[in-house]
Amino acid sequence: MLRGGQNAYILHAESGDPFRSMRRNRSLRAMASRRTADMPITIPPGCPEESLRPSASQGELCGAIPAVDGGCLAHLSPDQLQAHLADLAPGADIDAHGVVFTADLLQRLLRATADRSLEFGNADFSEATFTERVSFSGATFTKDASFDHTTFLKGVSFSDTTFTEPAVFIRAGFSESTDFTGARFTADVDFAGAAFTDGADFSCAAFSGGALFSGVRVEGRMRLMACAVQELVWSGARISGELEVEAAAARVDLSGVRASERVDLRLRGA
Repeated sequence: MLRGGQNAYILHAESGDPFRSMRRNRSLRAMASRRTADMPITIPPGCPEESLRPSASQGELCGAIPAVDGGCLAHLSPDQLQAHLADLAPGADIDAHGVVFTADLLQRLLRATADRSLEFGNADFSEATFTERVSFSGATFTKDASFDHTTFLKGVSFSDTTFTEPAVFIRAGFSESTDFTGARFTADVDFAGAAFTDGADFSCAAFSGGALFSGVRVEGRMRLMACAVQELVWSGARISGELEVEAAAARVDLSGVRASERVDLRLRGA
């Protein structure tokens, strides 16, 4: 059931009655990390340099995953960064946990993994901060992609990006323009608890698995138009802007959604 203020909700349903609250009989895969309980885990000390995050307090340490001699990607000297990037190949695994990225640093990383196409292996950008508008447009993530607790301060584009394995955006923060138009998710994607402070556009995106938006906060205009998805979950979402969804969905969960503005849902059974 949708709950909101004075504004009316526009609900459209075709055959298949997708408007039903449902208890998920399976959980989305644990995507942020796949670790066996008896596997020893060694966590290297974080980068000891002063944090570059705009919100960092004076004297706060970086703590990002080190790349060379204890320093993270953002704290390497030009020669160190050039040598490190030269060792990367198309499809390389990327571990950028906690790194603060400028647009230039990300572009240099993307170019290092690009041949005729832009491909990543396992990609960990969890808890990273992007201080400028950045683009992953046209990239292919061939293995797990983790953006949990990642902050995009000036907008991001994932237009026409392909995720072939599970992707995680749990509690990610999206500010300004957020573009997922034409993105392809061939496995589950999890946006649980993410915040979209200036809306987002998922038009023409394709979700072959589950798309989990439970507990998200949306300000501005959020669009999922002409989408196809197996399982669409919006349980507990808080919508203070506009939400437009036009999708073919096999299963839908709208339980506990609260909205204060216009919500237009046009769903049909997949």
